[in-house]
Amino acid sequence: MIHLALLLGLAGPSLAQEDPGGGDPKRQLARAQQEEQGVLAQLKEIDQRIAWNQLRIFALGKDLEALAIVAAEHEERLRAAETALTHQTDRARAVMRHYYRLRRRGLARVLFSAESPVDLRRRMTYLLRILRASHTVNLQFREALAQRAAALAEVEADRAVILKSRDELAAEEATMAAERARRVALLDEVRGRKDLALALLNEKEQAIQNLGMKLSGLSPDTSDAPQPFTALYGQLRWPVASGRITRPFGESRDTLTGAMVKNPGVDITASLYSPVRAVADGAVILADNVPGYGLTVVLSHGDYSTVYGSCGSLSVRRGQTVREGEKIGTVGETGVTDDGGPRVHFEVRYHNSPQDPTSWLRGSP
Repeated sequence: MIHLALLLGLAGPSLAQEDPGGGDPKRQLARAQQEEQGVLAQLKEIDQRIAWNQLRIFALGKDLEALAIVAAEHEERLRAAETALTHQTDRARAVMRHYYRLRRRGLARVLFSAESPVDLRRRMTYLLRILRASHTVNLQFREALAQRAAALAEVEADRAVILKSRDELAAEEATMAAERARRVALLDEVRGRKDLALALLNEKEQAIQNLGMKLSGLSPDTSDAPQPFTALYGQLRWPVASGRITRPFGESRDTLTGAMVKNPGVDITASLYSPVRAVADGAVILADNVPGYGLTVVLSHGDYSTVYGSCGSLSVRRGQTVREGEKIGTVGETGVTDDGGPRVHFEVRYHNSPQDPTSWLRGSP
């Protein structure tokens, strides 16, 4: 299995220079956590909308059930109207037959052929009854037809409104379900990046050990150096002209992950791409992109070595000899760093064993 920490080094120095800090797992983790919270909030909102939508669809289903009851009542009234209409039609036919017979005989002849005033009054009363009955039947017939049409129109209008609303809600729910699926896929992708960033952060301790192994056997013989490195204890110049220590030497709790982490050196903030200079005379034994450290220069000072990590660019090559104060690179944000801006990661090692650099540095830059 490929060592996860190697992923940081695969991009090479050119990528680190083009995108300072872009491959920093801490920044990736911070972004992933922020994105994760955002996506979770969006999913919560979508779920709430889907739940509310389902409640509305359920309510519309109840409305359709109620409408079915109303429709059944309308159908019952329609059947009653049909029965009444049939009865009224029969009555209308009977009345119209009587009226037709009277007209054929002649209304005047029917009236004035009465044998007495009493018979005339009786015939007039009968004729008026026929006329009134014909008018009533006609009105009732028209009213039954109007009621039937109104009942049908009311049922169909209600049904159309409810079905339209239900279709709109179903379409909205399908849209929200598709959006939710996209957000879930995004959440999986974000959590994948988050897990990778956490895995890379967990490789920091291994990266420290790997650097020590990498440096083993690389230190040249500087036993004839004019001044032993130990003579500079407490008097080392700072690797940057101005800056402050933001992460001290030793164990501390990581603010992002909450885990206890060991810092083999100190992190000194400074202006991006400002010069990083050698703290003492030495030989360049490493100038490369180191997993976990980013662009890194290591100078050998005999039994001691100094490490300059998180650089934005490198100005020296392996095998060179440099003097105190000589520029060896620039301040950057490469490697595994805290999300606090550009800095240089500085270490002092004795036989590859990290020492507290603050004891070696003089009071201020």
